[in-house]
Amino acid sequence: MGQNSQAIALTELQPGLRARVENIADSSENITLRSFSKRLQAMGILRDRPIEVLRRAGFGGPLHIRVGQTTELAIRPQEARWIMVKVMGKEEGISEG
Repeated sequence: MGQNSQAIALTELQPGLRARVENIADSSENITLRSFSKRLQAMGILRDRPIEVLRRAGFGGPLHIRVGQTTELAIRPQEARWIMVKVMGKEEGISEG
């Protein structure tokens, strides 16, 4: 996988796989997405940051995610679908905080 993998929505990332944030959906035309993008950035979800889905709540509930090594958040699937990630190869690991 690693560098050759295509970007996928965070909602498609399987629990336990590590990825890097590729981008947050284009928010230039939509004020709601623009404010959402700023909120995610304030929580540490930035381009090239490592991210991992730890678990998914049932019945369409939130995703429990880890950003970097220590920040854990819950995010609604409706919001997670705007976060595009690339799966990391095993050699990359998570070394950022």
